[in-house]
Amino acid sequence: MLLENLKLNNVKNVRAFNLGIAKDEGVKRLYFAPKSFHKASLIPDKSKPLSLTIRTIPLQSVIEDNRLERIDFLKMDCEGAEYEILLNTPLEILRSINKMSIECHCHPTYSIKDLKVFLEKIGFRVYVKTKMLYAKKISLQQ
Repeated sequence: MLLENLKLNNVKNVRAFNLGIAKDEGVKRLYFAPKSFHKASLIPDKSKPLSLTIRTIPLQSVIEDNRLERIDFLKMDCEGAEYEILLNTPLEILRSINKMSIECHCHPTYSIKDLKVFLEKIGFRVYVKTKMLYAKKISLQQ
């Protein structure tokens, strides 16, 4: 659907990859409910009885493979995978990101507070509103 949408809108500066971002490279199960694939998640859930196998790579690979030295803005809506992705990304990669907007979902182990504390410890100013987390790298000149 993404490829079709890009073509319909004559978008030429976007590359689409048939894979998911996770804490590591490998194969994982993506769970979803019938007629609700847009809310798929890597976290098993009784309300999502269907699944398929997907190939995953870490955020670090996306950044390094594309030779990105800096990311101005990272938006994440990962249906619960945001915790494992960010908490397992090397600090030098995270510190190359200027701003983040992250929709945080329910997770059996982590909470939005865990991400807030983690990002603040590594040099971000963090603001949380409901289930949204906004982070901005604190300038070294401050």
